[in-house]
Parts: sequence; structure tokens; C-alpha cells
Amino acid sequence: MKKKVIVIGGGIAGLSAGIYALRCGFEVTILEKHTMAGGHCTAWKRGGYLFEGGMHWLAGSGEGEALHSLWRTIGGLDDSVTVHYPEPFAEFDFQGTPIRLYRNVDATEQHLLKLSPADTREIKKFCNNIRKLSKLNMPITDLKGLHVTQKRRLPLFFFFSMLPVMRVMREYSKMSREEYASRFSHEGIAELIRSIPGAEQGIAMLFLTLGFMARGAAGFPEGGSLPFVQRVVNTFKALGGKIHYETCASQVLVDKASGEKAGVGKASGVLAAGKRFLADAVIVTADTMAMEHLFEALPPSPWFERMKKLTEPTMVTFVSLGIKADLKNYPKFYLFRLKKPMEVLERRYAYLGLPPALLSGRAAVQYLCRDTGTPFISERSPPFFISNNALQHQ
Repeated sequence: MKKKVIVIGGGIAGLSAGIYALRCGFEVTILEKHTMAGGHCTAWKRGGYLFEGGMHWLAGSGEGEALHSLWRTIGGLDDSVTVHYPEPFAEFDFQGTPIRLYRNVDATEQHLLKLSPADTREIKKFCNNIRKLSKLNMPITDLKGLHVTQKRRLPLFFFFSMLPVMRVMREYSKMSREEYASRFSHEGIAELIRSIPGAEQGIAMLFLTLGFMARGAAGFPEGGSLPFVQRVVNTFKALGGKIHYETCASQVLVDKASGEKAGVGKASGVLAAGKRFLADAVIVTADTMAMEHLFEALPPSPWFERMKKLTEPTMVTFVSLGIKADLKNYPKFYLFRLKKPMEVLERRYAYLGLPPALLSGRAAVQYLCRDTGTPFISERSPPFFISNNALQHQ
């Protein structure tokens, strides 16, 4: 008789855990509080538009990437899925002059050098840093303490590939976008660097993102989040998995008498929507910060205690703007300065970005802003995030 596993949460983590458990011979049931699976990998319809709320680009979309095999195993990617790599992937309108960033680093270098020969030294260094980080292919490693049938070992070449990356990260880890932008004499290039979403993460993360783009590791699967999730759900169900929607888990049931140590028991099921779901094991993939609410007493867990000390819970709010226009001629991420800054949640935004219109239909723009009590983004700063590829539902 198969042993039963209950997974709390039907996001990508929960679906992945369920698929791997099914492949290992377990009987798996996922409890999802929403009406659909996917978690943060989602989209929604409003006023005739489909707003892409999760997938800006997919890490590991390219073959040869460590994550690529995982996406194929769970069914998110297969040979039928077209992955888009728009080129250039970003364009900034500076007073009518387009300033572009290409996935092809040589093309970016030639374009910027033509714009501003006076910045030759900084442009070459900028592009060389992207080239160095483009060689970083982060491997998938085993969780500490997890028993596996086949251990994943870090290949020796990975440690050598990390050396140039570590030098770049060490030099720029504490440098702000504003400080780095001031190195360029061309006002448009400087403003492009300031305007790209994620300024609060510093310049090092920008190099890392551009490195992903340059390596072909960050494409956009056709259709975005919803079709991606549905393919994963289909894989899970085809293997015999079950999903209960609108079933919010309220407590992990623990059989304390079965514990090997004093005060530590064994999970025996889940209480959800007024029902008891019995199981031999429980996997929690819901928001980790909510784990305390799922247990009468949390089992000893050093990693959880460390995470609580290092993590500050943050709420997010989407402000979505529908653009009633045909944007098929804008296949790249298009960024421009507003004539008048927008104020959202007590913050002022001076830039607006149009996502790439990779499919037919009307596009939409979205802001993802942190809900905090005080403004943290200046008038010159970009939105916290801008979504990609929000398309009208046909």
C-alpha cells in the first residue's frame, strides 16, 4: 500500500514537490486555498485585459541551464512551448533617442560606444562585467539533511566559474545604482541605469540579471504564467495526484506519541476546511512565515529561527494599467520618463515601462509596490517592479 503525502500549497513549489513525490511512489494530495493553482505564478483578467502578475522572465529557460531539467520534469516546458528572447530586450527613450540593451553583449557595447565615445572606458567595463556574470550557471543542490537516492555534487568547474563573479560582486555589492550611474557622462545612459526596475537592489544585481539575459537563461514562455502552471498541473494529475481547491490548511496534525525525541512528534495529517486529511507525511510549501500558525508548537528548527531573524515580512500591492492600443511593434521592454510623475501609495514614480507584446492583443503595464508606511523611492526612481507581457484575453 502506498504511503500518503499531503502538500500544503499549490504553487510552483507545492506542485514540484507533489510531482517528485509521485515519481517516488507516494500517493499525493495538494491542499490549495485559492480557486486555482500557481501561487505567485499567476495572471488575472480585468476589463478585457489579462494582467501577467508573476512571470517577468523564466530563469533556466535555456537548454543547458541547471533549472531547465526541472522545468521539463514537472512539465512547465516541453518541445511544444515557444520561448521568446526579444532583441533588444530593453529600450529607453531618452528625449527621443533610443538607448538599448541587447542580450548580445557585443551589440550592447557597440550601440553604447556609438552613443557616447567619451564613456568608452566605463562602457567596456560595464559590458565585461556582464560577460563575466553570464558564465555563472547556478547548479541545483540538495537540501542539507535531506535523504536522496542520488546525491548532487557541485562540479569542479563551478568553483572556477565563481572566481570572476566573486570579484565583480565584491567590487559592486555595496554600490547603489545612483552612484554607478554618475560614472557615465552621457546623461541618457546614466538615466537608463537609474530607471531599470530594481534600483533598490544595487548595481550588482543588475549585472547578474543582464548576465542571465546574455547567457540565454531568461526567456519568456509563450502565454506566460497561466499556461505554464496548467502544464505543471496536467503533469501532476497525469501521475495520479489530487488537488483540493478552496481548501485552506489551518493546522498540521502531529502525533506526539510517535516522536523519537521528547516534544517532537510525527506529522499525521492536516486539518483544512473543517476536514481531517490523514497522511504519513506532510510537506509545507505555503508562505514559510505562516508556519507558526500551522503548528500548536513549532518543532525545533534552527534554519527557521535564523530565517525569522533575517526576514522582514512585506506586503505587496499591484497597480495595473491597461493600454488601449496595438503594441505589436514593441517586442521589447520599452521604458520612458513621464511628463508628470505618478504618485501611488505615497510614492512618486517618474518612469513607465511597457512590457514586450510577444503575442497579439492589447498590452498592459503593472507596478508592484511595497506596502510600507513611508516613501522609499525618490522622484528619479523607477517602479519597484514592472510586469512583462500582460495581454488582452481573446
